[in-house]
Amino acid sequence: MEKSFVARQTLEQLCKLRKWFNSQRVYHFYASSILLVYEACMERPPNAFVKLIDFSHVFPANGAVDHNYLFGLNNVINIVEKCWDSFDSASYRIALNSGIN
Repeated sequence: MEKSFVARQTLEQLCKLRKWFNSQRVYHFYASSILLVYEACMERPPNAFVKLIDFSHVFPANGAVDHNYLFGLNNVINIVEKCWDSFDSASYRIALNSGIN
C-alpha cells in the first residue's frame, strides 16, 4: 500500500510538470535533471517530492514547445506508471493469497 501511495504521489507531480512543459514556450532545458525524493518517517505518512534541478543549460524556446524534454519526461512517467501497476498487482495478489477480499 505504501509503495503504491508513493508511486501515485510521484506520478501526480510528474504529470503536473508535464502539463507545465506542454504549455510553456519560453525555455528549452538541456541536461537538466528531475529529482525524485521519497521521505519516510515512522511518525508521519510517507511523502514523495518531484523537483526540477540543474538549470545550467537553459535556452530561449522562441515560442516552441520543448519536445525533447517532454520525450524524456514521458519516459519517466511511463516507468513510474509501470511501478505503480506492479505494486498494485502485487498487493492484490497478496490479498488473494491471504484470503483477504
